[in-house]
Amino acid sequence: MISDKEEVEPISYNICLTFDNVNKKDISEDKDLIVPMQDEYVLYKDKFQFVKPYKIIHKTPVRQRWLNRTLFDIMQSEFKVPNDILIEMIEQEQVKLIIKNKKLMTSLSSSLPMKDLLKDYKLQSNDMIEMIDWKNEKPVLYKPKIKVLYQDDTFIVIDKPSSYSVHPGGRYVRNTLDYLLEKVYKRKLYLLHRLDKVTSGVLIQLWNSQKVKYFQELMKSGKITKCYLAQVYGEFPFIENNNEKSTTICIDGNNYEVDVNNFIHVKNSLICKHNEWNFIYRAIPTTNNSNTSNSDNNNNNTNNIEVNNNGENTSEAVDAFTMIKRVYYNKNTDRSIVLCLPITGRTHQIREHTRILGHAIIEDIGYDLKEKSEDWENPWISKWDMMKRLGDECHKELLQLSFDYHDKEEYKEGDYQIHLHAFYYYIRDEIKNYEFCADLPPWAKESIKEELSCDKFYNQVIEYCKQVSK
Repeated sequence: MISDKEEVEPISYNICLTFDNVNKKDISEDKDLIVPMQDEYVLYKDKFQFVKPYKIIHKTPVRQRWLNRTLFDIMQSEFKVPNDILIEMIEQEQVKLIIKNKKLMTSLSSSLPMKDLLKDYKLQSNDMIEMIDWKNEKPVLYKPKIKVLYQDDTFIVIDKPSSYSVHPGGRYVRNTLDYLLEKVYKRKLYLLHRLDKVTSGVLIQLWNSQKVKYFQELMKSGKITKCYLAQVYGEFPFIENNNEKSTTICIDGNNYEVDVNNFIHVKNSLICKHNEWNFIYRAIPTTNNSNTSNSDNNNNNTNNIEVNNNGENTSEAVDAFTMIKRVYYNKNTDRSIVLCLPITGRTHQIREHTRILGHAIIEDIGYDLKEKSEDWENPWISKWDMMKRLGDECHKELLQLSFDYHDKEEYKEGDYQIHLHAFYYYIRDEIKNYEFCADLPPWAKESIKEELSCDKFYNQVIEYCKQVSK
């Protein structure tokens, strides 16, 4: 339980990320926290924040989907290491397989050289892959300031910049908010919720793991309201419901409930589609079930259907429910700003629900599984050559390699940021309520500037958020 006696006066300020070529006086005020970045990071073309390559030992337990497959198969498909390079890495003890069954390991290792043994050995549970690697992470957009919206002895709430992953994974470790904030505060932080890499806005973290569990239970019980702003293509439908009860609207042949606050209720089932390169969540193409009973955060499965008409396995489908309301339409650009309330908290939920209504989020390019391009170059070929030639001095050439690959790839704006912003969170606690609001995102300010002041639009949207937070 959380007591008022534990709390201190909340504060707000900016975390200023500085490089040698960035004037600290230009980006900071007296109360701001200055964080020098040049020891671990490099600012490239005044726009992209790269991590300096660093040596790391990966210790990866064998995952369920890897069982009864060979190390060569996994390293090729999951880590993109070519077989000839893997053989050299095994010979130089850069890659090892730790077999937990000691008796099996002893009998196997006495019969064949390790590289030959591992070609045929089928991975088992509790085995572990150990690899010495030089990590060269993908870049993020450099943001000189990260705004701390609220801080006390329970919470630290930031206005998350787009392009940052929240927590480490895959190609992002030090270029994540989790790593950066723990570097700043020299202590562990605990996430209450997550945001997609390309999404900006309110991100809530706590100083205490037990308090996180308490507030996550509040979220599961529906006592935390989340409101997002999104800008979508086209004129998003709007119906002004003047009745005291809900009505319906027909969009693309499907009927959707519209409540007394003019929010359209979108309910569907999402399934995960994936390949070896990425994954997306897509709505199962069935008739909208917006008149069925409300979904809640504890629902995991939609029903017992195994395969739909498209031949897709739906056994792991999850219910998703979003309320969406148009709050502004710009006739000149033919774009709408909508307020979205995700009742469930599914991956890619808002992005998919605006799309199935026929109004995709601006810059969102994540609707199809990406395949390997014909001119894709495996970075391991150049990387392994540098590691062999230069040993622990390879970091400079690896950084240049990261620059070269970045310049060759045709990046789109949607690789770094889309027009989706976590704007407002309201927490109903037994002792007190918390309200966290981010600033309007730049794309919203740009869209409304000809007709509305930022203050007027901001206050209007806050009022809408409060209506649904009661």
